[in-house]
Amino acid sequence: MELSESNSPRDNELWEEIEKSERYLVSCMYEEAASTSSSVLRKLWEATSIELESSRHKPTLENGFEKEDDRESGIKEEDNLEVNDMLEAAAMVFIQAYKHTNRTRDIFQDLKPLFGSVSLIPYSIILTGVCLQVHEGESLIARDTLDEFFEGWIFSQDKSCYILLEAERKKAPWGRIWTCSHLPRKKYMQIIELYTFSVLVKGLKNAQLALNWLKKADLLEEERQDMALKIRSVLSLKEANSDTSHKQEASKGKDHLLNNAETGVLHMGKASSESNNRSKNTEICGTLKQNKAVSKISRLLESLSLWFPTINLRLGNLHIAMPWSNIIFVCATMFLLVYGLKRKREFVKRNLRNRLGALRRTLIDFWQLAFNVQVNPLAAVQPLPSSTHMSR
Repeated sequence: MELSESNSPRDNELWEEIEKSERYLVSCMYEEAASTSSSVLRKLWEATSIELESSRHKPTLENGFEKEDDRESGIKEEDNLEVNDMLEAAAMVFIQAYKHTNRTRDIFQDLKPLFGSVSLIPYSIILTGVCLQVHEGESLIARDTLDEFFEGWIFSQDKSCYILLEAERKKAPWGRIWTCSHLPRKKYMQIIELYTFSVLVKGLKNAQLALNWLKKADLLEEERQDMALKIRSVLSLKEANSDTSHKQEASKGKDHLLNNAETGVLHMGKASSESNNRSKNTEICGTLKQNKAVSKISRLLESLSLWFPTINLRLGNLHIAMPWSNIIFVCATMFLLVYGLKRKREFVKRNLRNRLGALRRTLIDFWQLAFNVQVNPLAAVQPLPSSTHMSR
């Protein structure tokens, strides 16, 4: 049955299958979604082929008969729109299912037999599929796809839009061309920007290749100059960024050396400070230990003072308060001293005697040395010298 009938059972069946494929996609049943959408595309091919064969047997001219070109291009506009909507809906499910099954690189390779040529694939499908491939890092495959797409289109000065070549029209499996056979300049320029900037400049990182391709592209001179200017601005921006990155790397190297030197100095400072801290810590620990010992003794004395009351003595205006603990402590100390002296009394006496004897001998020797006078025992019997008598 022909698709020109808006409420035909064939149309309803195809739309139901498209909705079914969309439900598969939402339910994460990606293989079923891909197979169902591709089945819709094949059924569209078969249905439109049958319609074409039936329409070819009714040739007409302008007065009751229609030209074949008009029949293929514009007579059944509603039919073309219906087919175009079905194609885009089914193909969109197809490419999304391929994306989720990690087959992005095979999108156009498997869509091409269903459409007959890459140039016959609708504009929205081309744009979405290439964006997915660039995002997945398949820039080379996207480049080959768009190169094949551009080969099938040519700019028409009369219509101010891009139209399919006759050779590409004959590849259509549906046997006729629908509304996407004419592509406005705005949409065509969007695909060119995607090709030059996303695929060649960003994906393949080859701006010079993009400039060389623009020289041969089927574009108006103004559009060509605008695109070239944009690419050169991107190149200059990249060069500025590269210079900045080189300077940053050099400064980072210097900073790294300075940081290493500072780190060495800091390590040395930390080592010296750690040694000082260790010595200080040892001193503090010793002081703390002493303080702990003193505090223990003081706490012991305080605990003893609680057991023994204080004795208060009054001598006139003098008031003496002596705790029993201090009195006991003094008495015990004296007792220990007396006991030790008794035990060591002989030793102390002998030691004291020896020390006193040594002191006495030392004093005697000192006395003798200080007052020693040699006396002549014959002085009493010897006469005085003659000089002495004469003087008398």
